Amino acid sequence: MFCGNCGKKLEDGDKFCGNCGKVQKQDNDTSNSNLEKSKIKPKSNKKIVLSLLGVGICALVFLLVFTFSSDKIKKLFSSSSETLVNDNGGSMNSKVSKPADSKISINQIDSSNFPEISVYFTAEDSNGKVLKNLTKNYMKIKETNSKNSVEEEILDLRQMNLNQPLSINLVMDTSDSMKGNKIDIAKTAARNFINSVQFNSGDSVELITFNESVSIAQGFTSQKDRIDGTLKNLSTNSETAFYDALNTSLVETSEKNGPKCIIAFTDGLDNKSKVTSEYVADLGKKLGIPIYIIGIGDDVDTNVLRDISEKTGGYFTHISDVEKLQQIYSDIFKKQKEQYILKYKTKNNVRDGIFRNVDLNLISERYVGSASESYLPKYAINPNVDPSTGYSSQYEMTGVERAMYDYQYNFVKAVNGYDFSVLSPYIDANGTLYNMQQKLIESYKKQSIQEKLVYYSIESTKKVSNDEYQLVVYEKFYITYDNKKPTLMEYRNIYTIKNTSNGFKVSDMPDLKVLNSTSVNYNF
Repeated sequence: MFCGNCGKKLEDGDKFCGNCGKVQKQDNDTSNSNLEKSKIKPKSNKKIVLSLLGVGICALVFLLVFTFSSDKIKKLFSSSSETLVNDNGGSMNSKVSKPADSKISINQIDSSNFPEISVYFTAEDSNGKVLKNLTKNYMKIKETNSKNSVEEEILDLRQMNLNQPLSINLVMDTSDSMKGNKIDIAKTAARNFINSVQFNSGDSVELITFNESVSIAQGFTSQKDRIDGTLKNLSTNSETAFYDALNTSLVETSEKNGPKCIIAFTDGLDNKSKVTSEYVADLGKKLGIPIYIIGIGDDVDTNVLRDISEKTGGYFTHISDVEKLQQIYSDIFKKQKEQYILKYKTKNNVRDGIFRNVDLNLISERYVGSASESYLPKYAINPNVDPSTGYSSQYEMTGVERAMYDYQYNFVKAVNGYDFSVLSPYIDANGTLYNMQQKLIESYKKQSIQEKLVYYSIESTKKVSNDEYQLVVYEKFYITYDNKKPTLMEYRNIYTIKNTSNGFKVSDMPDLKVLNSTSVNYNF
């Protein structure tokens, strides 16, 4: 540093020249200079840090893009949108953190086309609104038996519509307690309900009435006027055989294909039935037919009726006023029409006669829900014992019982198809019954006779020899001649069954006795 006046060299920090005394001008002082430098340096470092940080973020984003698919990135960030099934059907974009609970109810499991299984179920939100447009991608189904549990492949899932035929068995109480105004209101409610049924789309209705006995007032029909006309003529009498009526309705309804249900009501305690409530509930569960029961008034056993309904996949409703019948009928009908049909082919195609459990789960972005129900593989009614003791399973038959079972059911098929070859494998070719039944079917064909087996039971079995048995069998048939009004025929016959080289066969019918012949309203 030098003096600006005389040029003498000065020491750093001298404020004036020692030679000429001139005050020296300071360049903002050394400390100011250092301060400025300190300010500049941090500014330079900040830019570097920000630049490095930006590079790092870019690298991270680049890594995410190449590491995850777009779906994985959506799941990684909670703010991303998803495609959801909404309340009204279709789909929408919405931000949902947790799926809402839904109510799934399995109404019926149909194994009539075993090993293909049809599961009929309803899906509703928390407000009872039906979930629409569900697809099989949203559903999972698992079948469990005594040995293993298998997730099954869903073949088809669709919602029923008005064109899907539905079979309804309407069971009405006509006991003495319904006399007067109650039966009139009940008849009107039933007739108004019939008006809502889609007969043009294949729906069919059967009308069963009961007091101390059970009557099939009108067999399954798609002709509205038949049901309507029968309802007009109903009258009341006697006591209450409600469980017997349910038993009859189950036997009748089990022969219908596709979705089916029983809607029944009673206003009193059962006091005349041969079968028990436990038997009816067990049979309904085996057949997979839901029973909806409406209890009216204070005399019904609500616990028993609720147990029957819940075990069969239906539900019980208790009302105080018979005038509410029509709305209940309509609500049940709507429930059946809005249900879904899910089909799968079970991987276990063995007809073992053992209950299998079905677990159904709905898993979507918007809703979750589950339901469980069990079924028997292609259960068939085998009415070979009196209903007061219960039917025995066809899988538990002796050889003699099985021979009678095969004969009874194939006899009807042979008669209605006028084809003896359907029946011949179950008859001893060397027995007297072989030619007799061949001629009978030829005669039926000429007269256009049709038959329907209602019921049969083996009343007694006698072993005549090691290879021969005699059975006393009670039988009940509907028979039509030239498509005229059917006749209900009751028989008590004696059959001879022999153990041939090809197994047990029906060989002879040494005695035939007609017990009863009654003209009835029935539509085959």
